[in-house]
Amino acid sequence: MIVPHHYRITVDALDPTPGEEGLQSLSFFASTHTDIFAAVGALRDRLECTACHATRLAVGLSLLSEVVQQQHTLLTPLSEHVRELIAAMTDSPDVSRV
Repeated sequence: MIVPHHYRITVDALDPTPGEEGLQSLSFFASTHTDIFAAVGALRDRLECTACHATRLAVGLSLLSEVVQQQHTLLTPLSEHVRELIAAMTDSPDVSRV
């Protein structure tokens, strides 16, 4: 059985929105089947990219994978591609688990 990993994702706008009193922020909780921290390390090694790029890719693909897994019909054509990307990112030969 695959144990989900739980995260709090926070996005802060660094540029104030005109007319707003301060910076905008949103935060939400997400569970993924991907250990995002391990995936960042694997991506940095494989792609020889910065930690920032690896983190964006790992977080984005992990969240997209969970949305696709929920059977949203808009994203169904992407599901196999996302599974392959996540499997490559996590060094997992078993793409059915993502």
